[in-house]
Amino acid sequence: MVFETKYGVISDIHSANDNLSETIDYFKSKGVKELILNGDIADIKHTLGASQDEVANVLKIVGESNLFSYVQPGSHETVGMYAPVMTYFTGKYGNILNMNKIQKVKNVDHDLIFIPGSDFHSGGEYSFGDELDSGLYVNSDEGIRTYAKYLKDGKNLSGAKLIDYHNINEVKKLNINPDNSIVICHVPRKFDSLENAVDVAYFASTEKGVILPGIVVENMIKKQFGEVSYNDMLAIANHNGYELRVENRGNEKLAKLYGELGIKKAISGHFHESAHKAHDLSGKIVEEGQIVDELFWNSGCYKDGQTGILTVNGNKASYENIKL
Repeated sequence: MVFETKYGVISDIHSANDNLSETIDYFKSKGVKELILNGDIADIKHTLGASQDEVANVLKIVGESNLFSYVQPGSHETVGMYAPVMTYFTGKYGNILNMNKIQKVKNVDHDLIFIPGSDFHSGGEYSFGDELDSGLYVNSDEGIRTYAKYLKDGKNLSGAKLIDYHNINEVKKLNINPDNSIVICHVPRKFDSLENAVDVAYFASTEKGVILPGIVVENMIKKQFGEVSYNDMLAIANHNGYELRVENRGNEKLAKLYGELGIKKAISGHFHESAHKAHDLSGKIVEEGQIVDELFWNSGCYKDGQTGILTVNGNKASYENIKL
């Protein structure tokens, strides 16, 4: 017997949560029983308390929805703004799961695999990679040390940056069945096709390695010069030390890991330029509603009015893009 499970997938809220209750009600009307919040649910504000309030605003709505909800951080959440608020709300509402603590969830006929954090941060402190053991670290002028050792050495945390690190190789210990598994990560794996890929990004880089979203540099130029042609945009950006580029910016280590494990289905967000794109392993476009064995889908940027529904039938899946 094949069961059907519908997930409402929300990524990149970035504190734009005004219509979140209405969105969840719409999900319910479409038969959604569970929610996935895949990172960047809030932005860093001018004070820690204001940042925590943004996370709390989202989790209160999610808790009161009574939908079973999986929540994990992305590239914007700091440990201080996110961890204590998650602890409070997971204690208050039994329907919220902190996926920073749980990596695998067995559903009726499929498994969800969660990889929290990001490889590129906009002030956030949740990271993944393969260089460190999983755990909490402190990054200071003296280098990276475990949080426990830092405190043992009597150091002051003022001015230091925390890193909540997840080693992606731990996924290999989860006894994964690749046909029945869906990976949920804020960041997509790297692909090679610019036209269709879920990891295409438009960004600006400098010789010193500074990376900014391309749209940020564009807006800076438009504010000073008004509307200009794309070629003039490139020239002005270059004159000011920025190179505007469009590239596949997905994570290469995730691509290697997914290849080793045989992962055929993964949900991501992060790259707003790739919102609502979906394809298979070869880069072939997967259309909405098409039930497939292979699916890599960017569920969209909620701040830009984009979200979606993932439907799982046994070892197959389909998606629906929703524009709010």
